[in-house]
Amino acid sequence: MLADKILTSSQTGVHFEAVRAQCAVAAKVYTGVLQLVSLLNGVSAQALLRTLFETIVGAVILAKHPEKLDDFGKHGKLTLLRMAQSIDESSAFAKKQMTETLKNVAKAERDDLADYFKPTYNWHMLRSKAAFDEAELTKNFHESFYARASAIAHGEPFTVFQHKDPEAKTWKIEPRCEEWSKWPMIAYVMSMLLMLHMVGHVSKVFGLGLEDELAVVGAEVGALAGKQMQSAKDLPDV
Repeated sequence: MLADKILTSSQTGVHFEAVRAQCAVAAKVYTGVLQLVSLLNGVSAQALLRTLFETIVGAVILAKHPEKLDDFGKHGKLTLLRMAQSIDESSAFAKKQMTETLKNVAKAERDDLADYFKPTYNWHMLRSKAAFDEAELTKNFHESFYARASAIAHGEPFTVFQHKDPEAKTWKIEPRCEEWSKWPMIAYVMSMLLMLHMVGHVSKVFGLGLEDELAVVGAEVGALAGKQMQSAKDLPDV
């Protein structure tokens, strides 16, 4: 996997190490998508694909903007403080010194950090579509693929919504087994495209020299994506 070239790079520096950490998360999520694809579990693969989208968007934005590294850390602290403040006083964890200290910090700092990240509450201060644009993902990635993966991940009605006429004036709510059967391959191809996108940007920003390898793998994945698109076009219009 090309992402391993980032994870094993000898390059150092606080900025690179942070980006590498985000890439390591992406690699783990990507492996999870592939495992679900191998089980033909399209619903779960699509749900996890949303996490991969968010992770690689974060990795690319962080790579492009070293000045945002402090906010990246602050946002991580905000989540930690939220978790610490939620621990019940009767819990065994509440008796641990670090938990008690974090709860005290949360009382003093959590609201200020939450206010700092308003109105988006994202560490990069961008809403979803703007973040995708900043990460230089093509528009259809957000409008089509991410929209579907996000709806599935959130357990929204789309997952079981079946329209019964071309204008969607009538519909049924039912398991969509035939539609779900297409989702493993969609998740498979899209996850590879996302990983290549991330590796390409990180390689460019940090001068890792992966362009030739990216071109070879990218051509193979592009051909697979082309076949998938052609298969979709060849389906009967019903």
